[in-house]
Amino acid sequence: MKGKETYFGGIFRGWRTMLKGMRLSGKHLKKGFKRDAPLSIMDEGYFDKVDGPITIQYPMEKVAVPDNGRYRLHMETDDCIACDKCARICPVDCITIESFRADGDLGRTSDGTVKRLHLPTFDIDMGKCMYCGLCTTVCPTECLTMTKVYDFSEFDRDNFVYHFGAYSPEEEVRIRKETEAALAEKKAAKAAAGGGIKKRPVMRKKPVVKRLPQEETTNTPSIGEETPPPRKRPVRRARPVMKPKTEDPPEATPETAAPAEETEAPKPKKRPRPVMRRKPAPEAEPPQIETPAEETEAPKPIKRPRPVMRRKPAPEAKPPQIEPPAEETEAPKPKKR
Repeated sequence: MKGKETYFGGIFRGWRTMLKGMRLSGKHLKKGFKRDAPLSIMDEGYFDKVDGPITIQYPMEKVAVPDNGRYRLHMETDDCIACDKCARICPVDCITIESFRADGDLGRTSDGTVKRLHLPTFDIDMGKCMYCGLCTTVCPTECLTMTKVYDFSEFDRDNFVYHFGAYSPEEEVRIRKETEAALAEKKAAKAAAGGGIKKRPVMRKKPVVKRLPQEETTNTPSIGEETPPPRKRPVRRARPVMKPKTEDPPEATPETAAPAEETEAPKPKKRPRPVMRRKPAPEAEPPQIETPAEETEAPKPIKRPRPVMRRKPAPEAKPPQIEPPAEETEAPKPKKR
């Protein structure tokens, strides 16, 4: 355990800590004077930047955002054809569209598409939007886009609803009345010129006509004409009827027996049908080759057992024989006569 700190030791430690903090602050203050322009995340060298501003003066200065970011929605009213695709694909139903038919073409969009519907209402509730970007993907004229505006906070929720309709409520009522009147006039003129409204043809099935058998002609052929051969009608054959099996009649007694002439012939009894059983397959015999009569069969060679090769036993080791020297050998004895 360290000893108790002295009075002058505490003062010295406080001054040393303060000098370290002032040196670190001066280091960052020196870097803060290098006011380089803020780079976008899509620019080269964004992550290589080390020195630069410590803070930015918001809202006069803002951090650059990427071009493909998903932020607040914007709709170009002049390019919208009121196809309703964006409202149907929106997963949170934040887009509301109302349209009605026009009495003619209303012009063309920037990509050349013809406009045939009035668009009085096109509302987007950014308070519900989940920034998925599906509405901008399906838009055929690309009139719906996402801007780089990311700070659009409000104090009232109603201010999050953006109105992109083409007309005001008063103009909508006036245009609806004019359009309905023009369409009614065109309909009446078309009915007067064409004698009524033409209905679409209805496809109906043809009735099935049953062909009756042709009657034989009784007209006599004139002289010189060949009589055509009469047509033979196809004979309809009756289908066989399977009768139920009846029991055998009771035996007739001599009292109930009828005379021989009136008695019916006895019905033959039904014999059971023979059951066809498969014969067992004969065993396969080796094919026999017929030899001519003159040639006799050669005797078959007798199979001899194969010779078995056995190893010979190793010879026993004999003791070495020591031959006596030539001088010490005995002289041969003379033969007896």
